[in-house]
Amino acid sequence: MTVLLYVSLSLFAISFFGNIVQWLFFPTWKLKVSRDKFVQEIIYFCKPMLQEKKIKKYPVFKISYYKHKNIAGTYKDDFIRIYIKNNPSVEDLINTVLHEIAHHIQLKSNVKEFQRYVEHNQNVGYWRNPLEKDARKFASKWEDACLEHLVKIGYVKKSV
Repeated sequence: MTVLLYVSLSLFAISFFGNIVQWLFFPTWKLKVSRDKFVQEIIYFCKPMLQEKKIKKYPVFKISYYKHKNIAGTYKDDFIRIYIKNNPSVEDLINTVLHEIAHHIQLKSNVKEFQRYVEHNQNVGYWRNPLEKDARKFASKWEDACLEHLVKIGYVKKSV
């Protein structure tokens, strides 16, 4: 009986402290605003990056609520579409929006190179396409700062 109690208490302690570690170092996030407002704020967060490239207009966006079979977002002709069900976490959503904004910056700052997007995909594939690699790098670079901004303005908070 004592051994069973000891094992039970040990398992509880491991679970309890594991949950604390999870919460502290790998938090989950909860939106405090609508998804539309959240995505719009991510786009507004990128204003300095757009201004640096002398881009005056923000891209238009639409949120699709159905699951696409293999993509989280798209960019075409100043228009971003976000497939919300393909972005299960707040971090995924931030990364996807930033990735698509990177394509907006690519198009507006270097039209000729962006027009080679399909050619790059055909020659080296999606994952080695230099425009995709650049968009992933941009999203990765700004994801933490964007999340910090969204927390600061109260658009997202840690889930308990």
